[in-house]
Amino acid sequence: MVPCQVDEFCLLVPRKRVYLKEVDGSLESLDSQHMPFDKPLVITSEGEGATHEGVVSGGRSAIIRYYGSVFKLKGCCIEEAFKDGGPYRKTYKERDAFGGLLEVDASYEMMNAQIMRERFVSEGLPYPYEPIGIFHYEGEFSPNRGVLEYLARMMELLQPFSYIKVPIPRELQLSPKSLVATVMRIEGDTRLPEIYLLPEKSKSKVRDIAYLFGKSAGIQKKITTDSYWGRDGHKGNYVVFLKDGSIHLAMVDFIGLQKRYNDNKLHEFAIRRDNANLLRTLSPKHLFYVKLSSFFRAMSRLPPEHFRQSFTTGFNEGWGNPDKRENIPLELLCEAYRLNNSG
Repeated sequence: MVPCQVDEFCLLVPRKRVYLKEVDGSLESLDSQHMPFDKPLVITSEGEGATHEGVVSGGRSAIIRYYGSVFKLKGCCIEEAFKDGGPYRKTYKERDAFGGLLEVDASYEMMNAQIMRERFVSEGLPYPYEPIGIFHYEGEFSPNRGVLEYLARMMELLQPFSYIKVPIPRELQLSPKSLVATVMRIEGDTRLPEIYLLPEKSKSKVRDIAYLFGKSAGIQKKITTDSYWGRDGHKGNYVVFLKDGSIHLAMVDFIGLQKRYNDNKLHEFAIRRDNANLLRTLSPKHLFYVKLSSFFRAMSRLPPEHFRQSFTTGFNEGWGNPDKRENIPLELLCEAYRLNNSG
């Protein structure tokens, strides 16, 4: 039998390939980190001019290997921003650049990822993401193209009636915003749902590893109670990765991370809600927003009931006893699931 192993992108489960090309912009390195790229990169749908090959990671990110390291580029799915000649207007949830990232969100994510990395390391826990820098694209984003088109049409229809004043929507009063992408050096990006959706070899081994995953998640939540995730703390934001011969689980993606309330009661409520959010996203009662890509469809699917029950048990025990830690053997993952790169 071939032992379980990660692929060239440090993934335990293979993903769809993508190609990236260089575009105009500038590079920003964080602190003493070295930015190995010459220019910013974006995912290209055409293939021509591509300088890098990678795999998808969510709806706006790619993972590439470069100079012996693996990097995650978040916000690089904005090729259209360099084609129209004007501000990029394709929106997601009304304010976000579809496939992209705004500078304010990137700064939050990089700051919070560094805080979490330092917290994990101080607790003797490995962490899969290391903030490196930011791509600053020359293209800009101006939200809500639909509103613009609606207003233009209204102006056209009301032209004969100059005495009618049309209010300008708030979005149109906003100046264009810079488009960026975060650059993280990573040791893995396989998401928890990608693991529990694999074909099972042994139900009892699945229960064992689900318990250890849950225990690890409970410990991590306990040692980070000065911050809370809110809606971002769901099952799809837990990464499973291999380091030093063992499997590890880690919480990632912290754009929405919030610091603790000054009021202790409000803080305790926020933490309980945060913990419940993770367990709820594993439950059949949870209706998770499903996007069109296959990656997000996978993230929305629920685990088998025996996985959920064992994970919940482990989470509660990890929360209650954060100093009692256990390694997750790589062999256990191989015995529980049929990975694509194992026998």
